[in-house]
Amino acid sequence: MASPEFLRPSDRILIVDDFLATGQTISALVRLVEEAGAELVGIGTLIEKRFEGGRALLEGLGVPIESLVVISDMSDGRIVFAE
Repeated sequence: MASPEFLRPSDRILIVDDFLATGQTISALVRLVEEAGAELVGIGTLIEKRFEGGRALLEGLGVPIESLVVISDMSDGRIVFAE
């Protein structure tokens, strides 16, 4: 459960999510962190679908964004991993 009443301004937050695709879910979590006055220190994901633009949406936050696996393309029935 994510809710701003569980966060304090003195908290340093690392958001970890399973997927980074469009960035909308992580953006909503960032808004909760901001509402609480806490400090976002980074974002981690297991799988990033780079072609969906989520990283570009989040890069303006100025925090590290790390993904274990980056997929650059999923067209024509194949999965292409970024190098």
